[in-house]
Amino acid sequence: MRILEVVSARGINGVSKHVIDASMELRKRGHDVTVLGYPNAWVLETAAQLDFRTIVSDMHRWPTDELRRVASLIHQHQIEVVHTHMSKANFFGVLLRWYAGIPSVATAHSCHLQLHWMANNFVIAVSEATRRYHRLVNLVPGSRIKTIHNSIELPSNLEKEQRKSIRNRVRASLGLLPNDFVIGLVGRLAPQKGQLTMVEAMPAILAALPQARLLLIGGFDTPDYIAQIQLQLDQHHLADHVQMLGMRSDVRELLSGIDLLAQPSLWESFPISMLEGMAAGVPIVASDVGGVRECLQHNRSGYLIEPKNPEELSSAILKLAASPELCGRLVKEAEKVVRLQFSPEPQTAKLEAVLQSVCYSPANRFLAKRIAA
Repeated sequence: MRILEVVSARGINGVSKHVIDASMELRKRGHDVTVLGYPNAWVLETAAQLDFRTIVSDMHRWPTDELRRVASLIHQHQIEVVHTHMSKANFFGVLLRWYAGIPSVATAHSCHLQLHWMANNFVIAVSEATRRYHRLVNLVPGSRIKTIHNSIELPSNLEKEQRKSIRNRVRASLGLLPNDFVIGLVGRLAPQKGQLTMVEAMPAILAALPQARLLLIGGFDTPDYIAQIQLQLDQHHLADHVQMLGMRSDVRELLSGIDLLAQPSLWESFPISMLEGMAAGVPIVASDVGGVRECLQHNRSGYLIEPKNPEELSSAILKLAASPELCGRLVKEAEKVVRLQFSPEPQTAKLEAVLQSVCYSPANRFLAKRIAA
């Protein structure tokens, strides 16, 4: 197949990393992949470095000159199916279906009321919770939506052997001491991700575990929320215990340097950072929201808590910090789960099957061409 991957992410996030990983796997299977994204977007620059054909676009919909230009490139490169990610790309893909006369598949990485979802030939949901939302709210027919969980590239045996060396290097680079208990939280600084809940939990954690340190890893895109976090840091004198690292391209290395991954989100469709933590051998405390339970089982492969509850969060973290045996058991099961269920090969096979069913369906191609005409 000749596939156009369209993603409207500017920086590094779980979706953009997913697009790169999926494109790599699809290319291994013999497919020709083109990536379309914003100017200077991380996903586009990374795709170019990996020798994918790329198309730069701001994805504006009106006037229609950009849609016509991209539709022309689709015909020039004989692209057979459009696969989109994130809101603006999803809507752009639906319009490309009409302008270029080829099928469109949209992956739902989140849950928002947007009725253009039903105009796709097929929708992929990254979790069952996400699938149910788009069925009930965005009215996507059950015959045209399917759950395919995200996947991640698993660490090699060599990387596992190097973990201690990487851990020491990461901690030294961040000024962390060998006996510090380091909590990591990965995700853009925004209310959905629950960084404020984590900061509110820190005083109780520090009272019992003075060597605790918190790393907030993610871009700053909500100034009001950053101000709330900073106010908590100032009021509780946490500046020496909390580092805001901003957007990082070395998240997997950073995970090797922490002792526990916290995911106190208010909502998650299916967080890739959690899969990365599971693969990195890090114990996880996460809010029991969205699709989290589909990859993490309470007291078996991780610890689940209620969202927006700093007391429960601090209690769970202290329980794990005090029990290396419990952490070891959770980590062992989590690594097994991510290896068996969320490695790239089986998930890419499911994605490939959906794209092929849409791409080679005579009815879909006939309808798309009639719309374009």
